[in-house]
Amino acid sequence: MTKKDLNNWIMYYEIHKLKRLGFRVAKIARYLVLDRRTVRKYLQMTEQDYESYLLLFGERNKVLSPYEIFVKDKLIQFQDTSTAQIYDWLL
Repeated sequence: MTKKDLNNWIMYYEIHKLKRLGFRVAKIARYLVLDRRTVRKYLQMTEQDYESYLLLFGERNKVLSPYEIFVKDKLIQFQDTSTAQIYDWLL
């Protein structure tokens, strides 16, 4: 289990704990700095649902992953490069 996974589980349990203590969704969202819709979604999930959710969305494909080495090389070679210039190179 990675640190990110552990933090996600802590957040899930914290949301449910606060709800059991009588906090409303809006107050939980403000306290944990989350969106109210996210809090509602997690409150509707069982532990098994949440685990499936983490497994499903844990590894997302990133569109720019194939270009990571190219971008790193350009940034090493040209340290003052702007994001606009990198964008142009990627196009």
